[in-house]
Amino acid sequence: MPNKEYYWKHREECLRKNREDYQKNRGKKIEYFHEYYRKLKEENTTKYRERCEKIRKYRQTKRYQENQKRYKKNFRLNPENRLKECKYTKMMQKKYPKKTNARQKAYKQIPIPAGTKCIMFGCERLATQRHHYDYDKPLDVCFICPSHHVKLDKSIFKDIKFW
Repeated sequence: MPNKEYYWKHREECLRKNREDYQKNRGKKIEYFHEYYRKLKEENTTKYRERCEKIRKYRQTKRYQENQKRYKKNFRLNPENRLKECKYTKMMQKKYPKKTNARQKAYKQIPIPAGTKCIMFGCERLATQRHHYDYDKPLDVCFICPSHHVKLDKSIFKDIKFW
């Protein structure tokens, strides 16, 4: 531990030396940290991509699909979970009556034609859902795939109408 008395006697000189050392080594330190964080970022992105690839491969296996079916079946068979689901559905119906009515009318009156593709440009997936732009017009819907439906609902394509 440095001597406190020495420091207080030579304080200005110590501060000046510290400033000089800082200025002299500043460029080296900046380069070192830039390089360190660049490598860290590369490592993390490769690890993330590898993890995503593993998850993608696992989701294509029969084991995953069987587990999902079993989970969904057991979830719905459990009376507590069914009760929670029913309460949530009723709460949402009370909170958003326009939305609920529009969905029910569209479901009953507009079937999704078999083999219909998603309306989004370049999307080759099948349209399995109906999307309302305006709940006041319940029969004015477009057919869209689930991934683009999420994007539309999150307002990524807010003011664009596709039909």
